[in-house]
Amino acid sequence: MMTNTHQMWIQLSSLMFIVQLIKQFVPRTVYSYLTDPYINISFNEIVTTVNTNSLRLNHAYALLEAYLDPKSSKVAKRIKCELPQEGKKLIFSLDDYEEIVDEFRGIKIWWYLSKKDVNHKYLSERRQLRLKFHRKHRQTIIYDYLDHVLGEGRTITLESRRLKLYSNNPNTGRFQYQPTLWSHGVRV
Repeated sequence: MMTNTHQMWIQLSSLMFIVQLIKQFVPRTVYSYLTDPYINISFNEIVTTVNTNSLRLNHAYALLEAYLDPKSSKVAKRIKCELPQEGKKLIFSLDDYEEIVDEFRGIKIWWYLSKKDVNHKYLSERRQLRLKFHRKHRQTIIYDYLDHVLGEGRTITLESRRLKLYSNNPNTGRFQYQPTLWSHGVRV
């Protein structure tokens, strides 16, 4: 009995030693390819333009958020709730550090919302949506799923958009002056 346990510990320590050698001498990309079969794609809320070094909102992030918001109210455990100024309905969205599992053509896909504190003169934090999937579904996710998600997000954004109608302010008399030529009416 003692010899079997002793041999098991010797084999386990040899295995741990070999794993550490592999970690040390095998390039990180090869090691991660062998041990982690998942791919991560990240979408930042705010991106930096290369030429001008200025900040701008990422349009893809807004569409992804529009796609994930209805799913978050059904699936997520932690949800943010907001009431817009002119709206009567509550808006539910994914809370920070929350994960949603989506499925597309039988493929399991994880979305994770994270934020990072940033030392920038215009930003205090940077939000990021991360997409995680198995590497064998790479082509399907990149070419089909992301097109599907962006299309659905665009549809949801267009359906929830409110239009503001403007009309001309006609002059009521010959010499009367109105400071604005346009007046806005109710939002549709």
